[in-house]
Amino acid sequence: MEDFKIDTDALKKAAGEYEKQLENLETIKLKIDRILFSLKYSGWDSEAGEACMKKFDDKLAKEIDKYIKVVNFLDGVLSGSQIQFESLIEEANKLKSIG
Repeated sequence: MEDFKIDTDALKKAAGEYEKQLENLETIKLKIDRILFSLKYSGWDSEAGEACMKKFDDKLAKEIDKYIKVVNFLDGVLSGSQIQFESLIEEANKLKSIG
């Protein structure tokens, strides 16, 4: 019977990619927020400006936050899985050496 194999390096790499995407999402949100702040205080004081700000606050920022939460959750799942599988592999190797 062939041994069951888990590529913990792949889990670690995938978690690292999720972390990068978290940083990207947070950077994007911050940049949009700064741009809109600059527009608002540079004289863009109109109904269109207010509507744009409201749309960002009510929709876009909330959607980005949802993606951040999902990616953060997935990163945690992958990181936790990597640690648990490494521990399981270590225990399995101990059992192999005993028996």
